[in-house]
Amino acid sequence: MGQQFVTRKAKLGMVVSHGGFLGVAFGKPKLHNCEIRLIDITADGRFLRVAQATPQLGIDENGEYISPPLEIYSIQVSRAHRHKQYYICGVLNQTPFGRIWRLSDVRHTLHRPLKKLLCADDTVVSLGTQEYAANDTMQATIHGFPSSSHKAVPKIRKWFTALSGLLAQSWTTSEIKELAEHFFIGAAYVSWCRDWLLDEESAPAAQVAIRKSLRYFS
Repeated sequence: MGQQFVTRKAKLGMVVSHGGFLGVAFGKPKLHNCEIRLIDITADGRFLRVAQATPQLGIDENGEYISPPLEIYSIQVSRAHRHKQYYICGVLNQTPFGRIWRLSDVRHTLHRPLKKLLCADDTVVSLGTQEYAANDTMQATIHGFPSSSHKAVPKIRKWFTALSGLLAQSWTTSEIKELAEHFFIGAAYVSWCRDWLLDEESAPAAQVAIRKSLRYFS
């Protein structure tokens, strides 16, 4: 397909086929009935889902595909307890997660501790003042978090993209990586999930979230 696109100078192509065939060709998550999926394909057959956190193909010096540390598959908005909440599905270091957060949860548990680590004196010294100020990924991670829930989904996606880029950098400390892992798939999730499932008002939403997780990662 990639070679045909190059030969025909085509920028877009459409493939209509059985989900099983497409699953073998493009991998997980499983395709469902009548699902439409957008995929970037290179001339030599490498591919990446456009819906992932990093739409551009990451290629190393040997021409191999680099998988982003953090990939976001979907963000869905709902309401509970008169607050907006965001059901976010994705993968962190090849480990899938599907969780519901309020924006304040992400801000207090991930963004602010991360900002504190990035603004620490030893980080500035280790990179150098000029490199620190010019690092777009770092600055976007520090300053790009949504200030309110108004039209927040594209801003959340953009911030997660910056975070993915941050996690991929060679100078990123183990504390930063552990903070992200703890937030997405670690102990913080386990304790939060337990309390949420025990809340009678949240029980129906919990069942929906579990079904959606199974749908994305079955």
